[in-house]
Amino acid sequence: MPTFKRNVAIETSSPVAKVENKLPVGNHTFQLVVEDNAGNRSRPVKTVVEVIRTATIDREGILEIIRENPGINLTRMARGLNVRRNALRLELLKMVEEEVIRRNSRGEYFII
Repeated sequence: MPTFKRNVAIETSSPVAKVENKLPVGNHTFQLVVEDNAGNRSRPVKTVVEVIRTATIDREGILEIIRENPGINLTRMARGLNVRRNALRLELLKMVEEEVIRRNSRGEYFII
């Protein structure tokens, strides 16, 4: 697959172009022009792709914050790890299912 560079055209015979290089956070405009076998070119079509930052949930960080704060809840943990609650919730559910940590009825987390 080609590496995309700003204001540099990419030519390919494939109907698929996968962006494999990392783009910075923000909006990026892609423009597509298709050429048929006879050399006829389409009008340019533009599309905007928004790249957002996603947080990596570090299990060691989760274990460390629970060790240091037994009984910590989801909100405090998310703040302490600087991650989104929903992303953290999913990782905590996996860790509870794997019996790495436990959650009580008040939503407090503990190391097993």
